[in-house]
Amino acid sequence: MDMPHFGYNFDPFEKPLPEIRKAKKLGADYIEIYVSPPPIASDFSKNALKIRKALEKSGIYATLHMAYWADLGTEIEHVRKAWIEEAKRSATLAGDMGARKMVAHARVQGMSMLFPKSRKEVMKNFVESFSEIAEHAHRHGVRLVIENEPFAEKRMLVKDFVYLAKRVKKAGITLDTGHAYIGNGNDTVKDFIRRVGGRIEHCHFSDNHGTDDEHLPIGMGDLNYDMIVSELKRIRYKRTITLEIFQGGDKGFTSSLKKLKGLWQSERRG
Repeated sequence: MDMPHFGYNFDPFEKPLPEIRKAKKLGADYIEIYVSPPPIASDFSKNALKIRKALEKSGIYATLHMAYWADLGTEIEHVRKAWIEEAKRSATLAGDMGARKMVAHARVQGMSMLFPKSRKEVMKNFVESFSEIAEHAHRHGVRLVIENEPFAEKRMLVKDFVYLAKRVKKAGITLDTGHAYIGNGNDTVKDFIRRVGGRIEHCHFSDNHGTDDEHLPIGMGDLNYDMIVSELKRIRYKRTITLEIFQGGDKGFTSSLKKLKGLWQSERRG
């Protein structure tokens, strides 16, 4: 059975070139480069060509993750416009580095999603912001993939990502399984996969115990990856999965990679 490509998460506190070599050594198909402070897009842009050449030499490719706290749905228009411009800078950088995808969070600051009128405005702003960013990214050969935040506070729900998937035509959706699980459980992860379906174009995998985004190795928390892999196989998912494993060092990554490949090779369907 064909498998997705599995990616190694880039630590923004480390220098990119050694991390690229490390990703290859650990068996990753690609590396996800995080562009958020301390380094920002303008810092990375100085080394974009070096990063591109290092990727070509290593035989792996990259995806890029822009600042996760971007407020792209805010009702404060000048703030929203500023974040759109920063997202465009990140997308340009992604293209310059040869990255194939750029991850951006659908993150909501404040209380706006708790009230019907302001919720409608935020969702309208998300559609406008992501559509503009996606168009810019497309011109640079990059696919925008919109990531879910944790649903625990009931601000962004599964239905909201169905809404975005239908209206932002030149973008896909990123499923972060750890985020989907927090405060809800495995049924919410399954619901996300079944309702968003083929619009899922990128994934972040890690484990946790349902209260915090712990980024544990697979099997160290409570997510049901037998079910998750089975559901993704059901929709014939063969795209990219970044292992966002921030605990356990290199062994945490390699053990998670081995488990996931084993699950994908299994003929068991849940």
